[in-house]
Amino acid sequence: MGNNTSTPKQVNKEIKKKLNTEAKQAQRRINGLLLGPGGSGKSTVLKQMSKIYNGFIEDKKMANAVISIRKNIIYDMSDICVTYLEERSKNQNEIILSCEQNKFDLFYQYVLNQYPKDTDTNTSTKSEKKEEVKDKSDKKTSDSDVLFNKEEMEPLIVKFARMQDTHPDHAIMQLNPVLAKKIGTLWKYPGIQYAYEVRKLSHVMDNTPWLLDRVETIADPNYEGSFEAYVRLRDRTTEREHIFVYVMSNPCKKKKKKEKGERQ
Repeated sequence: MGNNTSTPKQVNKEIKKKLNTEAKQAQRRINGLLLGPGGSGKSTVLKQMSKIYNGFIEDKKMANAVISIRKNIIYDMSDICVTYLEERSKNQNEIILSCEQNKFDLFYQYVLNQYPKDTDTNTSTKSEKKEEVKDKSDKKTSDSDVLFNKEEMEPLIVKFARMQDTHPDHAIMQLNPVLAKKIGTLWKYPGIQYAYEVRKLSHVMDNTPWLLDRVETIADPNYEGSFEAYVRLRDRTTEREHIFVYVMSNPCKKKKKKEKGERQ
C-alpha cells in the first residue's frame, strides 16, 4: 500500500486484509472498566496486569516512579507527624504522652488489641505479627525501639508536620540519605508508630510501613527502583489510564471445547 505501481484492485485487497486482521484482534479483545474511590487500588491492578502479561516496566516509567515513591515517603511521614501533634496537644492522648516518657506498654497493648483472636485459617501473617508485638510488650522496650529525646525529636516532628504547608508539591524537599536516616529514626519511635495506627483509620496508608522500613535503601542515589516499590506507589490519577496486555491463548475457548468433548 502506498506504492505508486499498485493497482486499485491490489490496494482494495490490502485494505480488506488489514480490516480482517483488526476485526479478528477485536474479537479477542476483552474490555474492562475499573471504578472506585481514590486509593482503592485501581492503578495497582493495572500495574500488576502489565507486569504479569507484558513482563516488564519501562525504564522511563520506573525512573519517574522512583521520584514519586520518594515523595510518598516524605508526605506519609509528614501526615503521621501532623497526627502525632494533634493527638498530643488537642486530645491529650495518654499513649503518646506515655511514649514521650519512654514507657511503651500502653502502645504495645493498643497494637495487640488490633489483632483480635484468630477466627479463620488465613491469619498466619496476623498471628506472626501478634506474636512479634507480644514479645516486645513483654520486654516493655525493644532493641529496635528508639527512645524519645525531646531536644532531638521534637524539632524533627514539628518540621515534618509543617512540611506540606511550607513546601508545595513541585518544591517538596528531596529525599536524600541524610533525611532518610532521620525518617528511619522517627519511624522506630513507638509514638510515631502509634500516630500511624491512628492516621490509617481515616486515610489509605497500607503500604507506608513497607516503604518506611526501606527508606534508606530507597533514598540511595543509586537506587533504580523495583516492582515491589513501584506497585506500592500511590499517585493521584487525574485522568483515564489504560494498558494493553497480550494473552497468547484464550482459556475460555479451550474450556468450551473440553466441555463439548465431554458431552459427546
